[in-house]
Amino acid sequence: MQPILNPQQIREVDTFTCQHQHISSLQLMDRACRAIVDWLLAKYPDVALRRVVVVAGSGGNGGDALGVAAALALMNVTVEVYRWTEGHRSTPDNLNMLERVRQHNVPIHENELPGECTNPRDILLDGVLGFGAKGGIAEELAMRIYSYCNVVSIDLPSGVMADGSFSSESAVHADYTLAIQLPKLAYFLPECDECIGELEFLNIDLDTSCADSPDMSNFKIIDDSPIFGDSKRPRACYKGDFGHVLSITGSDGMMGASVLSSKAALRSGTGLLTAVIPDRCTEIMQISLPEAMVYRRECLDDLFSVTPRKPYTIVIGSGLANEADSELVLNKTLAFAKKNDFPVVVDATSIRDLKNMLIYKESLPVDNMTITPHVGEFDALVGPSKTHLERLQKAMNFSKEYNCVVVLKNFRTAVVYKDEVYFCQHGNPGMATAGSGDVLAGVIAGVIASEGMRWTSVCKAVSLHSRAGDMAAQSISERALIASDIIEGLKHSF
Repeated sequence: MQPILNPQQIREVDTFTCQHQHISSLQLMDRACRAIVDWLLAKYPDVALRRVVVVAGSGGNGGDALGVAAALALMNVTVEVYRWTEGHRSTPDNLNMLERVRQHNVPIHENELPGECTNPRDILLDGVLGFGAKGGIAEELAMRIYSYCNVVSIDLPSGVMADGSFSSESAVHADYTLAIQLPKLAYFLPECDECIGELEFLNIDLDTSCADSPDMSNFKIIDDSPIFGDSKRPRACYKGDFGHVLSITGSDGMMGASVLSSKAALRSGTGLLTAVIPDRCTEIMQISLPEAMVYRRECLDDLFSVTPRKPYTIVIGSGLANEADSELVLNKTLAFAKKNDFPVVVDATSIRDLKNMLIYKESLPVDNMTITPHVGEFDALVGPSKTHLERLQKAMNFSKEYNCVVVLKNFRTAVVYKDEVYFCQHGNPGMATAGSGDVLAGVIAGVIASEGMRWTSVCKAVSLHSRAGDMAAQSISERALIASDIIEGLKHSF
């Protein structure tokens, strides 16, 4: 899992790279400049026919911007530079890059607002503030930059801090943000997305071996490199080797959620699935998903009174909204899971019912629990948050207090386990559609059933779900994507 480093740790990686690769900080800056220029040439092949306005600060980010300006001027691109230093002392590398700009007779304006956008094809390169900055930029500068149609920010939009803090009025709203190899926490916070725009990572061969320790950060990115291509099964196997999902889902008018969740679980590797649904709804399941076994929910007490021959992985909540006794069903299910030490995935209506249980109980009755709330459900469970970072901290506290895994569904879905937050780097807006969460609950249950209950299994399931959504969006489009398309995408995710 790749750690998300704080500004001081990023500086240490830069220093470590220079020391171990025997290069100067200026040479490292040159790498960043070349990577940015290469991206600009690929994105705007006609850049020589455009005007590029470069707004540069006094630090490393400004140095990158100035270096790009010099390189573009060398290619006869029309470039104008606006240095926005506001009296701050420039770094030596920044001054070195400034001298290169002067050698090419590029117009340089000191602490002036950039000129008005005269052509919608103009490009504005934002290099005012970098990842180590605190605070925003002048509102009049932010507004002038906002007038441009092609705003490209280096590493972070100026005014957006690495931890996600920003004021909308004093931050750049970029069309593209070019991340210089290392991820920043702000990339994964939904409130920052309006400023970051499309995120592109540029590799400059930083040596990150000094940041390999799992203790470097509480925030990490799910590493899905070992996930895909590992689906080969032993030749001598049968369905009982891959677990049995007990799906306590669905109600009158909500059977679609049960079908989606159950089908997703089967697509994710479980060998067997039993859907525990109302008797009047069994025909829907048997027709929609012939691979599923069906058990009448009216006989739930009979099912729970018998010791299972093999373990179950239980998923509960999807489509239970119209179940009159949903809280009672959850209570009975958790008692059964605790008695047999079965993992449970709690979704949708059962998360609401879980809140009612916690009012009267000091702890959850089962340890091997994963809850999958979206932001609204989580805020209803623990109280509203002013920022997503505050919400993530509450999720960590909840996970520690109740010894459970929290899958916080959002712009970048986060798997929270005790003090650690693991962000999924995949997913797209098309997945904000009815039933997508039901599919995720089923995928998590299917992966746990086939591989065992570990927080890493939950991370794998979240990544599988998001990757499947991306594959579906590529072939169908984000706007047309529906939840069943995500299940189809799972076929191409192993």
